[in-house]
Amino acid sequence: MGSVASKSSSRRKHKGGPLPPPLPPKPLDPRIKLDPKEKFYLQKSWKTVARNEDVAAMTMFISLFRSSPEIKEKWPQLRKLSEDEMRGSPYLQKLSVRILGAMDHVIGKGYVKVVVRWVHKTGPFLGQSLTVSTLK
Repeated sequence: MGSVASKSSSRRKHKGGPLPPPLPPKPLDPRIKLDPKEKFYLQKSWKTVARNEDVAAMTMFISLFRSSPEIKEKWPQLRKLSEDEMRGSPYLQKLSVRILGAMDHVIGKGYVKVVVRWVHKTGPFLGQSLTVSTLK
């Protein structure tokens, strides 16, 4: 199958002998405290969060507000809302998706250092509440 040109080009590829060995991976920025494997896993696991952006964003913020009510006080539109009311809040939905979208952009571009720094600052607030099972 295929045209004569495509058949002949595939023959040329194999005529020269074995393929050259793959290039080594580019070295990571030494300021990033992750090895290439950890960076890979962070980027791949983030895709699960990004695919479920609406639910993940809302879950992240509600968990943050539950564990640290003083943070909720920074948003006048959310101060008096219960957890159920927050789940239905268009304002919180838009805010949380916007922040998660910014994180998605940063991770997608490979700026892992920025994300790691953010996670270290906010990690104690988020705890372990955002898991794959909460995204389903």
